[in-house]
Amino acid sequence: MTIKKYFWILLLISNAFFSCKETTEQTPIDTFTNENTLNGLVVGISDGDSFKIKLANNEVIRVRLAYVDSPERGQDFYQKAKNFSSDQIFKKSVRIKVTDTDRYGRTVGLLYYDDKILNEELLRNGFAWHYTYYSKDKKLQQLENQARIKKLGIWSHNHPTPPWEFRRNQKNN
Repeated sequence: MTIKKYFWILLLISNAFFSCKETTEQTPIDTFTNENTLNGLVVGISDGDSFKIKLANNEVIRVRLAYVDSPERGQDFYQKAKNFSSDQIFKKSVRIKVTDTDRYGRTVGLLYYDDKILNEELLRNGFAWHYTYYSKDKKLQQLENQARIKKLGIWSHNHPTPPWEFRRNQKNN
């Protein structure tokens, strides 16, 4: 058996294993407190994982999705990831579970809409990588693995370059 076949068998087995394990790392929307959530209207799509959201007080904030990373401008699937996010959330009311603020001042979090979580939908449809540097969430990894197996989106290419490597290469050039 070739190494490639072993890889796919291992991936399928690990996917089955993680499917059976309960994940509790994400908080259901109904358990949010006002201190760590924001509600607003999506008024801008910067890329697949970054948006502008207008809050009830008319303040517009920049939001970056937690735990996922979508292709950067200049990468394959950049526009498709951006369009996917736009189709899902543009001009919709959303709820953000805030997890952090990044070095650019953006609010970082999980984005809930229409009983879905955009962070998960991007992974499920092959428009983002699970950002394992910041997250060990098994459910998110499972969603990425399933998209890889189905060769969805970025995974339709044999060796897509993760955005963090693309950014590093851009800095070095």
